[in-house]
This record gives sequence, C-alpha cells and structure tokens, in this order.
Amino acid sequence: MNLRPPGHERSCAVRFLKSISVVGLIVLTPMVFEAVKAASGSGFRVSDQAERRTATNSRVSKPLPIGRRKQLLVDDYVIAKKQNVTRKLGTVTKANGGKPIITDGVFYGSVLHNEGRFRMWYRKHGGGGYNYAESSDGLNFKRGPDIKGINFAGDFTMSVSLDQHETDPAHRFKAAYDGPGMRAALAHSGDGIHWTPYNNGHPVTKRAADTCNQIFWDPGAQLYRLFTRTDFGAAGGKGEIRGARSMTNTDVKADIGLPRGTWIHVASVLKDDRVTMYLNGVAQTSYVGDDGKGNGQLKRVGTNVDFVDANTSFSGFGGEGRVRNDPWYFYNGLADDVAVWNVPLTSKQIAALAAGAATPTTLTGGKRPVSYWDFNDGKKVTDRVGDNHGVAIVGAGFSDDTPVVGGAHSLDLTNGKDYVSLPSTDYGITDEFTISAWLKVAGSDSRGFFAIKRDCTGAGGDRSGICFGPGFAGDLYTGVISSRGNTRADRTNSGNTYHDIFTVPTGWKTVREWTFNREGPLEHRRRQIYSCNDWIYEGVHFGILSVYEWPGDHSEGAVDYHKRHERDVMNFYIGTSRDADNWDLDWVYAKQPLVPRGPDGAFDKDLIIPGSTIVTHDDRHWLYYGGANERHNAPFKHAIGVATLRLDRFICLEAKDTPGVVLTKPFRLSGSNLQVNVDARAGRFRVEVLDENGKAIPGFSGDDAVEHQAIDELRFQPAWKRQKDLSSLTGKVVRFRFHLSNARLFAFQLQK
Repeated sequence: MNLRPPGHERSCAVRFLKSISVVGLIVLTPMVFEAVKAASGSGFRVSDQAERRTATNSRVSKPLPIGRRKQLLVDDYVIAKKQNVTRKLGTVTKANGGKPIITDGVFYGSVLHNEGRFRMWYRKHGGGGYNYAESSDGLNFKRGPDIKGINFAGDFTMSVSLDQHETDPAHRFKAAYDGPGMRAALAHSGDGIHWTPYNNGHPVTKRAADTCNQIFWDPGAQLYRLFTRTDFGAAGGKGEIRGARSMTNTDVKADIGLPRGTWIHVASVLKDDRVTMYLNGVAQTSYVGDDGKGNGQLKRVGTNVDFVDANTSFSGFGGEGRVRNDPWYFYNGLADDVAVWNVPLTSKQIAALAAGAATPTTLTGGKRPVSYWDFNDGKKVTDRVGDNHGVAIVGAGFSDDTPVVGGAHSLDLTNGKDYVSLPSTDYGITDEFTISAWLKVAGSDSRGFFAIKRDCTGAGGDRSGICFGPGFAGDLYTGVISSRGNTRADRTNSGNTYHDIFTVPTGWKTVREWTFNREGPLEHRRRQIYSCNDWIYEGVHFGILSVYEWPGDHSEGAVDYHKRHERDVMNFYIGTSRDADNWDLDWVYAKQPLVPRGPDGAFDKDLIIPGSTIVTHDDRHWLYYGGANERHNAPFKHAIGVATLRLDRFICLEAKDTPGVVLTKPFRLSGSNLQVNVDARAGRFRVEVLDENGKAIPGFSGDDAVEHQAIDELRFQPAWKRQKDLSSLTGKVVRFRFHLSNARLFAFQLQK
C-alpha cells in the first residue's frame, strides 16, 4: 500500500486518518488496511475508517457541540466535506538564530509559563540531578536552586505539569520521573523545587522510564494521564524495541500497590507457559514468559519449566532470600493458609478461596495441595499434607489476627528479619503450579513472601524454584529464573533466564502499549517511538513524538561533528487524537518533523528531543527541545533550543490556484461574531453560512459573502454585505462553507 503524505493534492481530497488501536485479527479490504503486530498477546491497527466517515458524511443526526471552543482544522472532527484542499504542516521558526539558549544541560524536561514567567526543569550535564531556571522572555534563563526530594534511579528523566484541577497548594505541581528499577514514579510539589514522591517513591509502572515520562490532568476526561516508555523487545541493549505506554487514574493521591493493614488473598498460577496473578480473587495480570531470545516462552529443561526466584539460597516464608552479594529481602506482615499445588487452579476456584468459601483442603473439584500450612497450633510450622522435615523458625512468631477463613493463629513476620526455612523440594511441580496465600502486609519496603528452592543433581547443582509475594513497589510479583551451577560461568552456560512478572493492582490502568508497525513487524529497524507525550489544546490531543530513526545504523561513517546524518538520528514529530488513544501518525510516515533538525554544523543537526509539553504565550507556541551534534549511539554534545510557531498554526487546509471549499458539519450557533485564523496574503477568502441541510441562508451566502484578499490574521472577522454580524442566527443550527484560493485556513471560533 502506498502511503501518501498529508500534502498530496487530489480532487475532493480526503486524507484518511491512520490510527492505532488494539485488535485481535487482520482484515484487508479495498477500503481498510489493518496491520496487526503480535505483541504481548495483542496487535496494533492502522485504520482508514474514522476520518473517512467524518469527511464524507455531510448529514449527521444531531448538531456538533462546538459551543465557543476554537476549532482547529488539524483533522476532520468539525468538517463534513472538503474539495481541492490539502493539509499542510505549519512552519516553525527557530529562536536565537537557531543557536542553543542553554548549553549546560540536557532536556529531558519541561517548560511551563506560570505567574508571568517561563519556568524550566532540565537535567544537569553528566546526570546527578535536575536544574531549575526562570526567564521573563523565554530565551534568557537564570539558574535557580536545584530541585530536591526526587529519588532518581540513575537515568535522571523528569517532566513537570501544573495541575489546574488540584485544590491542595502542596500538590499543584506534579512530576513523573525514572524511579527504582527504571520504572516511572510520581511526585508533587508546591513550588516546583521541593518535591515529595507519591507512594513513598515506589514506581507505578513496569519498565521502562528512561526517556520523557509525563503526568497531567485531562479536564475533558476528568482523570489523570500518564505517558511512559515500554519494551517490545529486550530490556535494553541489543534487541531493544522501544514502545509507548499510556495509563489513566482518577485519583493520583490514592495509595497505590497492595492494600496494607488488611487481609488480602493472593495467588499465582502457571499454565501453558503463562503466569496469572490474582488479588482478592480477581486476575490482575497474565504474562507469557521469555526464553531470553524474545520467543515468549518460559525456559524449559527437559520436560520441566525452570522457574526460580533470584535467590539461590532459601526456601521458606519471610522473603526472597539473596543472590550472590545482593542483600536479603524480607517480608513485613502476617500470613495464613499458604498452599502449593502442582496443577493450575481455575479462576473460579481461586475466587472461592478468596471469598473464604473454601480452604485449600476443602476446595470443591480441586486436587489436594502438595503442601499446606495453616499455622493454627500457634507453636510450630506444620505442613498439613506434605513434608515437615528440616523446618527452622528464625525470629518468626504467631498472631491471633486471622483472615476470614478463620483459624486460631497466623504466622507473624513483622519484626523486619523474621523467616521460616523450609526443606528444598520440587513439590512435584513440572510445568504447572498454583500458589495461594492470605497476607496482611504491614510495610511496602519488602520483596517476596514465599520462596521455593529446588536442588537437583548436575554439575555445580541446579537450584530452581519460585518466589512469590509483594514487590518493592508494593505490587505483586512472581520471580522466574533458570540458575544452574555455583559459578558465574556455569550459570551463563546454562542459559540463565530471569523474569520479574509484576502486576500493579492500583488505580493506574493501562490504556495502550504500542510501537510503530504500519510497515510490518520489522519496522523497528526503520523507526522506534522514543517517547509519546500529550499536550491538550482546544479539545485536541497533540502527540509530542520523539522518534528514533534507523536505530543503531552507523553506515554513514565515523563520528563527524559537522556533517548532518540521516541514520541513527532522532526527530520531533506531532500526532493528533481526539481521545489520547488513537493517534494520527501520518506526519511521521510523511517524514515531516514539526521541528526539523539543523543543517551541517548545527548544534541540533542529528538529534532533536522534544520537551514534555508546549507553551502558549503572546500569540505564539513555544516548542522547547534538546539538540545534539552527533547520532544516538555516538558521543555528542547536548544543548537546549526553542522554536516558535504563530498561534494555532500547527496544521492548515490549503488551496492553490484551483479554488477550494471546506464545509463544516452542522452545529448550533452560540455567538454573534466569527473569528478565523487565515493566511490569504496572496489569495482570496470568504465564508458562507448555510442551514443544517446545506442550503443557502439569504444575506449570508452567495454574493452576500464578502471576498477578502491580502489578509494574514490570527483573528480575522469575515463580513457579509447586508449583515453586520451573526446575531440574527444565534441559536439556530447552521454550517459554515469556507472558500479559499491560494490561501490557508487554520482555525475558526465563535465569540459573543
């Protein structure tokens, strides 16, 4: 399929929206092309249908509710029909003569205009934290104090938003940053300098968070949105395929992670190479393992799955143990009714356990567990159905606080370093299992609760097993590894494979994880999404896209700080959406960046990395970005620049010599004055007003619509020969018909 750039001219032109969304099948018809890429059990679609419907249907059942909101003509949301016009991307102007405005920092950051000044957050050169600076003119910034309170994980990425929805002054600034484990974490501040992490600094996502993370309030949807990176290939290095993740939450202040201080039921089930974890009887995540080569399978040795936690030294209750020189990790809380099966339980059986309707030994239709501990005697740890030899209690006690299933006692592991050591055994597990337990988590600084170590024969021994329980982020996880042998060489040669299968049972819900795939499953060799941020303006979601092009391709030669390169480079594109989910990515595929890289010798000739948002001030949009003078995988010097764009002139509808027509959908007229953003310096422009069925309204159409020439205005007010304004039509359902010749139409808005 040949993809035409948005500027391709054609009669009665309709530019079809290429949007991406999850689907589970491939459909190919003459009118619809859907390219599906399997990824984590889902695919991604490129579809022509949405814009075609809006562009060709001149009759709708009810008026479009536009009110007095400015209508940007970036898509066909308000347009019913177009003729002899094409969409064109706006032209930015690089400020400061194209030279950087800051040379002592790296711009994974943000600029906001607040309280009469520009405020910038940007990374220090060489890492180590973030700078804060202010400016009165947007060009000359003065360094302020370093920001404080953020527990960066080491990549030092952070973006800031001003929360207009917030009522607590201490939370009016919000930030997303790279937290522990290269996962996104969140923080708040009253002044933008002194920060307090939410959730005790624990992340709210899985990997990754090493580019531009963003949190902000969406007033239209009445929720918070979070945009971060994610992985579709290896977790860094060779084989890495970058993707974008979007999430939502209605209450960012709500405590995240596993509930603490109350009894919860947790379970982990392995079946058909897929691990599913449950919280209170509800499946929270379903994860297919990886054999280390991106093949989506848990590693097998013979007929067995090698599943083991990161430790090679511990079986029992109380934590994860340790691996080599890592510290011990301990669970902090109570536990009861712990059971292990060598078969997968059904979701219905898990729900019965969570509801307290059954215990592991009374479960209807279920096989008896291979081991079961209820701790009811309050004196010792007894396996009611399995092997009790070699049990050692270290500091652990017993409590009379028990869950709904009853019983006299639970296991008390709240003293920080308590544990119960169990004998190493395989529990009869080959390629399926279920672990079930009741937990009352006291603290979120623990990792793991229950570990199984399986000692097998072989050179150096084979320690394989399972680790299950709370994670560092207060979430739930199952650890999976193959770690055979006592030396690093043994483990390497055996195909060491580790999986942290995390779920985050919180208010944050994943909306979409996507990567570029319109051109097929190998498109990641051509382009990858480095970050996707969202700027909401006049009802449109503008995707601020950092795109990595021809990743790792250094075929253009060695390091050259003068020559502009075209491979292993990064560009700043925009996409558009009406729901922050389905994105029009045509400007990417048309190879038309919003802010182009500089020429030979420029500071931004090879890399341009956009900031997290766009500033609107003084009838201009300010687009701050980081630039670099060499490719992604080469040593380079980083600096910060800015480009500007006249108000609302991101995308236009343009007519050349052949007159063009743009007809809107019907809407109820809510103002008496019309303002139009139009550039007809070398052309002509006029506006007709029609009724809802597209028929001329006397006095507002035909020759009564004044033809204007040689105009270039952001708020031009068109005229009609016999009418001073639109007041006589206020409250009626109408349409506008714009006529263009050698002119560009950007937006229109109704005013009182």
